[in-house]
Parts: sequence; C-alpha cells; structure tokens
Amino acid sequence: MRFLPITGVPMTVVQAAIEEREALLNARRRSKDSFDVFRVWAVFDRDDHPNVPDALALAKENKIDIAFSNPCFEIWPLLHLIDYGAQDGRHAVQERLKIEMPAYDHESGATIDFKLIKDRFSIAYERAKTHNLNRDAEGAPLGCPSTTVGELVRKIAENGKGSLSRRVY
Repeated sequence: MRFLPITGVPMTVVQAAIEEREALLNARRRSKDSFDVFRVWAVFDRDDHPNVPDALALAKENKIDIAFSNPCFEIWPLLHLIDYGAQDGRHAVQERLKIEMPAYDHESGATIDFKLIKDRFSIAYERAKTHNLNRDAEGAPLGCPSTTVGELVRKIAENGKGSLSRRVY
C-alpha cells in the first residue's frame, strides 16, 4: 500500500490519482506477475472547493475510487461519536467535533483523537451508510451530510485480513 502526499483541490487530487493509476498499469504491463491487482483512491471533501462534481465525474471515468465527505472530512470521525445528521456547513461540523472530541482543534493541526474512536468503526460505518442511503433517496447522492471514507477504511482492513475493531481502529 502506498500513500501519495498530494493535497489541494479535488481536481488536483483526482488528476494525481489518475497519473498514479496509469503508472501502476504501465508497471503491471511490464511485469511477469499478471495477478498484480490494485485500486487507486482519491480522498477529498466538499468544503468550499471548486469543481467537485467535475472531479467526481473524472474519477469515475478513470476508474478511481473516491473517499468523499460532505461537508468536510470531520463528519467521518464525528459519526464515531454521535449520529450527526444536520445539513450544516464545514465550520459547524468542525465545531461540533471539537465539542465531542475536546483534543480536536481544526486551527492547530486538525488531529483526530484516535484513542477516542478506535473501537467505534462499525458504529460510524453504519451511521454513514444510513446517511448515504438517505441522500440517495433524496436524489442527492453525496449530498450533505454524507461520507464514503468508511468504504476506504473497510477495504484497507479487508486487504490486511484484519478485524476492523482491532487492526484498523
């Protein structure tokens, strides 16, 4: 597993993921191991970024998996702690996370308190799944609030054949 230290607007992240996928495909073509299987994920959130729908469409067109959160990444750790379903903006979600997770401060590094949420993956995953189904039913897939970060975490755990409660979180 590799992580690319690419940050920026969603379109930049998706373009970097496409380049990485192409490089991996080229390496696989040169390899004698025809069973080399990989997935490339782009991770980004809605925030106030421009061209998010275009980035999502480009990712899909180029077979890039997406871990996306709306309105912001903080919805994912917040769902470990409470079933937060308000259609608030990112600042409200960040403030609520600070209330539920006192060690969290967006302005000084936005570090998540891993110990506080480590055993609550299944709860967060089910909450996110419900919110995502609700957005789909409303005709607003990936609308606010929603997150697919749990799908990425689940895939990482499955690849390592580990228990989500013990090895990932």
